[in-house]
Amino acid sequence: MTIRIEQILSVLLHSVEGFIETEVCRVYDLTPSATHDVISDTGTPAGWYPLIIGYDTLPLLPDNLNIPPLPQELFDYLAEHNRIVVSDKELARIKSNLKALYEAGLHAKRVEQEEREETAEEREGAEEMASGAHIPIPTETFLEELSVKMELHPISVYWLLEELRAKGVRCLSEERRLLEDRLSVLVLRLLGHRWPRQLEVGEPVPTWAVEHGMIPLVPGTGRATLAERIRERLQMEDGALETQQTEFLLRELTGKTLEQWLRSNFFAKHVQQFKSRPIAWHLASTPIKGEKIVGTAKKMRGTTGPTTRGPAFECLLYYHACSHSALTRIRTQYVEPLLQAERDKVERVLPLRFAANDGQQQETLLAADDGAIPLAKLRIRELEDFVMRLQQIEESGFETADLQTLLADEPLDRWSGDGLQAPKNADALYRAEKAWQVDINDGVRVNIAPLQLAGVLTSVVLAKASDAKKALIDRSRWRSDERRWVRAGKLPRCGWMDEQIPASAAWLEREASNVHMTTAQQALMGRTEASEV
Repeated sequence: MTIRIEQILSVLLHSVEGFIETEVCRVYDLTPSATHDVISDTGTPAGWYPLIIGYDTLPLLPDNLNIPPLPQELFDYLAEHNRIVVSDKELARIKSNLKALYEAGLHAKRVEQEEREETAEEREGAEEMASGAHIPIPTETFLEELSVKMELHPISVYWLLEELRAKGVRCLSEERRLLEDRLSVLVLRLLGHRWPRQLEVGEPVPTWAVEHGMIPLVPGTGRATLAERIRERLQMEDGALETQQTEFLLRELTGKTLEQWLRSNFFAKHVQQFKSRPIAWHLASTPIKGEKIVGTAKKMRGTTGPTTRGPAFECLLYYHACSHSALTRIRTQYVEPLLQAERDKVERVLPLRFAANDGQQQETLLAADDGAIPLAKLRIRELEDFVMRLQQIEESGFETADLQTLLADEPLDRWSGDGLQAPKNADALYRAEKAWQVDINDGVRVNIAPLQLAGVLTSVVLAKASDAKKALIDRSRWRSDERRWVRAGKLPRCGWMDEQIPASAAWLEREASNVHMTTAQQALMGRTEASEV
């Protein structure tokens, strides 16, 4: 159903685009020759290809889509659009080619297409290709790509695909993309994210979104996990049976359960989709390596060798909800319950082990100790290490090698403080500047760099460690420059300060001077006009 809705919207989009592009050519009175010159460079619009008779009507739009009525001009345009009649043999050939393209997926190339491109590359030099190559505008949707490759109108391609899908033809890569996109959107909505259009119309954050923009991915924190929240929303939207089918489809397409996909696939996909500027950050502890948990308990399960396990703690943190206390909240409200549970395991079993006298009971407790207790100890060390890393980020996440040197000549006034009061001394200024205090205006690159350098992210965001370090250097220099500009009267206050902070004296003086100069100029112009009269 999701594929059908997306393709209906694609049909509408490309049909409207074809109509608009036709109108543009008409308004500018382009000759057929001029139009040919344009499309030879940009490619033929999908909406300009011919319709196949019998496959030439706009599909009905679902009732739940909030789309304004289509203009009559579009229907008039489609009624006069070029149509072709194809024989049964030709129709079978078209369906066969479309089936192959559809099953191959988005951006897939046919063998003959690859051979043509390789021949062209061999025939033309790199410089010649760069200076005069035909580079069509990239297609926006899978349906448009199929339409361009088949040289058929998107409406006809849509109805042909409907017939193929009715016979069981599937595009697994497209199904996976759409399903993962839907889950990704749901994750961001749970974190409280709103897209620009939602912000423009003042749409509130849904009541089912989490507070503080953080969701655990592991059980044991006393809060619902991300997978549990996803299932709850899917059941509210689709019902229990449809939710089970969605999870089954995810397992079929990715080979992973919902929990596994969220913990291993979501963040990497999100980083890619957001061009390495993610807004949902996947934080995780690092399992202790180099130790084996091999003992009676493991041997009873018929296993040997070191235990492979995932992180003891994982959560998503929403970038736009990052406050100065975000990492503290993760430590105290999310990690601490897990730590306490692991400590309880150790404290509950060890005293019993030494108090036991019966031989059979002693053997049972030893077996439990050989497996559960060493694992609990490793998890304690792992979680304590994670807590320490978060504390280090909080206290010195924005520290750089030359930060103290950069601050050495910084005046201790209210602009080197919070905008109201000056720091007590140079050490207080240094501690404040190196602390991880997120300013959205600095961008994702700057604010996520300390987390990547500390090793608490599950995937690399900034391609190089040098880029992460440079981001921190850039930040310290930006802040120093901005404070200097405020003191010089070029800015009213530092950009990271609240608008309620009183403007600098130099700015107010400059503004007053500008007002005085403007008033004098207006008076002079008035006297000049009066004398001319």
